[in-house]
Order: sequence, then structure tokens, then C-alpha cells
Amino acid sequence: MSLPVVALFGPTAVGKTAVSIALAQLLRERGEDPLSVSVDSIAVYRQLPIISGAPTANEREQLEHHLVGIKDVTEDFSAGECAEIAHVVIDNALDIGRRVIVCGGTGLYMRSVLSALDLRGPVSPEVRERWQARLRSFGAEALHAELTAIDPEAAGRIDAADGRRITRALELLESGQLAPAASEGLWGAKLRHPTVSIGLVRSDEELKDRIRKRADSMISSGGAEEVLAAEALGAAATARAAVGWEELKAGDPALLSTKTWQLARRQRTWLRRMNGFDLIDITGLSAAQSAKRVLAAIDRAGFADDPA
Repeated sequence: MSLPVVALFGPTAVGKTAVSIALAQLLRERGEDPLSVSVDSIAVYRQLPIISGAPTANEREQLEHHLVGIKDVTEDFSAGECAEIAHVVIDNALDIGRRVIVCGGTGLYMRSVLSALDLRGPVSPEVRERWQARLRSFGAEALHAELTAIDPEAAGRIDAADGRRITRALELLESGQLAPAASEGLWGAKLRHPTVSIGLVRSDEELKDRIRKRADSMISSGGAEEVLAAEALGAAATARAAVGWEELKAGDPALLSTKTWQLARRQRTWLRRMNGFDLIDITGLSAAQSAKRVLAAIDRAGFADDPA
């Protein structure tokens, strides 16, 4: 039986990469050969290492990381594409007896990689912009009426005031795809492999302090130049969605910290909603100490249990 996958989820700046590296060292001491699969919608871009907080060259020497820096900043990326690539990496690793550590803070991407979700593909920027323009001009209720005329079942699953989900459904239908299924499918989807799912958390005070330090480091490391260079290349909408894009350009560490803290709070909400994740509070702990707690959770879970 293959080793269970280890999923490490947590808010930005909580220390997931450092903990995964320390965990890998502990696993090597047991004779294992671990690798990491990053599930981050921005770390995939090779031109955005600063704003994404992607593993550094030194960190990648300490642990083999996949799905980092694999896309050009001009290319769109989606949870579906992330899952498609990650599933191959994970399955191949497990087939040869390697431990896989799935690490990230993007909830949908994490769930898509761990589960067999029925995800829809991306739509063209032209289609998306056209529906966004109609939303701005006519409002959510008018578009909901249009959706009802085209696909009453899909419309019935979406609140008439939820402009984002309404336009997503209309975009997909125009692109020849099915509208999204009921949202509970995201949380009920069965895991592809036995998985030990860990959520890393810190106290608000400590996490805010780490976020402030990260914001200062991003600016001093050339984050503004990185974003401007990406824009000059024609950065895709997925890349431009990175939290802190405009704040980095402005060189405003306080506003960058605020935006990042807002993201961290949303990520913690995702964590509370994702079934099967055990929370480990690593407040005040080093990466090595945190990794020992994660390893203990892996041992408690055992190798035979499938938490799906």
C-alpha cells in the first residue's frame, strides 16, 4: 500500500514551506524520499517569485518542489489545469513509493488536487469580459433571468444577487461547457488517495507580525519591479489577480499588509469549510517543532485509514 498523501494547508505567511521542508527532513530520517507539490495559483508563474512567496532556490534544493515556476506570466491558469498536472505527479510518485506533501493556501486548488472534482475549463478573456460588462450594465438579477431562460436548473442553484456565480455559469454555457454543479460537491468529493490533511494556524498577533515582515521583504526585494515587468510582458488575468499587485506597485507596505491579512482571513475560512482537516496551532513554534507535530498527526492517522 502506498504512503498516504500529506496535505498542508494554511493562510499565507503561516510558514507552510518551511514546515514542509522540516517535515521532509524528519521523513528522510525514517528512510522515506518525499517530494512537495505546490498548489498555489500564483507560484506557478516563473516571473512572480516575490509576490507569490514561491520557494526559493535554496528551499528547492532542500526539498523537491513541483508546480513552481512552470508557467509563463502571460498564460492563464486554473484549478482544473493545476489538478491535471498535480494528479500525474502524485500518482507517479506514489507508484514508486515516494511520500507526497501537497502544500498550499488556495482552497479550491488544494481540494481539486486532493479530490476528483468535476472542474470546468477556462473561458476566453473576450467571453469573460463581455459578461462582466453586461453585469455592470444590467445587474445580477437581469443576468439571472437570462440564465433561467437558458438553464433553469443551474439558475435554481444560484442566488439572483450572486453576480459572480451567475456570470461564471453564463460564461461556461457560452463556451459550450456545463454550468457549475451544486457547490456542496466541492466539499463532498472523495479523496483520490488516502490523505492526512493538516491545517496550520497561528495566533492573529503572530500571523499579522509575520505578514508585516513579509510585506516589507517583498518591497525591499524588488516586488514593484517584478509586477511592472510582468505587466510589460502582458500578464494574464490569473497572474494579475495576485493579492498585493497594486500595493506592490505603489510601494505601500501598510496597505500590502492589510490586503494580505484580508487574504489570510479568507484562507482560514476555507480551512474551516474543508472537511477532514485537523488543525495544528504552531504559534511560537519553529519550523522544526511544527514539523514534529505534523509528523505525530501523520502517525496517529495510520497508513490504512482513508479519511475520504
